[in-house]
Amino acid sequence: MDAASNASSIMDFLIESAIKKNGLSVEGKIRIISDLIDPITSINDNLIRSLYIKRLSERIGIDEAAILGKIRKTFSREKKCDLKRKGSGAIFSENSRHISSADTARKKKFLRKENRFERQIVAMMLQYPEILPEINSRNLLDLFEDAALKQIGRSILDHNEFSDGRVSDFISLFDEQEKKDIAALAIQEELWNREGCLRLILQFETSRKHYKNSLREKIKAAEIKNDHELLLRLLKEKQIQAGRRNQLSSIPSR
Repeated sequence: MDAASNASSIMDFLIESAIKKNGLSVEGKIRIISDLIDPITSINDNLIRSLYIKRLSERIGIDEAAILGKIRKTFSREKKCDLKRKGSGAIFSENSRHISSADTARKKKFLRKENRFERQIVAMMLQYPEILPEINSRNLLDLFEDAALKQIGRSILDHNEFSDGRVSDFISLFDEQEKKDIAALAIQEELWNREGCLRLILQFETSRKHYKNSLREKIKAAEIKNDHELLLRLLKEKQIQAGRRNQLSSIPSR
């Protein structure tokens, strides 16, 4: 299944799931729109986003302009909103996604800059499952530092039967917030091929090795300079990193 068909299937799944959850009463339709704000605004392409808004409009019987207005109104309330209007469309940055106060810390951690490579790799695993054997053979997930992304990656490897294109079946295994996170990763219409996947994997591995080597060199330099304060700080950082790896390795897969 190509990227466009895959993204379309995921959006259809999310729409139907939201309808099943909330119903089609007036209040239910409002909640449906709220539930779909994250996946809709995660789409970078204005045209594709507009098509999904149109599809949602037709399915729940709400005017497209009203849905777009609801999305804009929601984002206008966010302190870090980064909204740029272009015609009838809108461009939304990652930092301006609608999130409840209870999920703010978790969402910020999920989207932090340091996790960019890890998010790309999980998105690649969802969109180009042909690369899963390579991910597995390289033990690439052992290098992950984000627990949520690590768990999603493990689940992808454990449930690779979705590689026939039914990503929506895989998403249904998770809770509501995780569904939104995974859908946001899977719905991006990247044109993956094996060469591009291997290039991303190599970049990620190199970045992790560079960080480890850099920390090791800093520790040696602190020892030579007899800088006990810096040495203790660096050793603590190394211990934290080791603790993260141990914590991640103990996370059970779904």
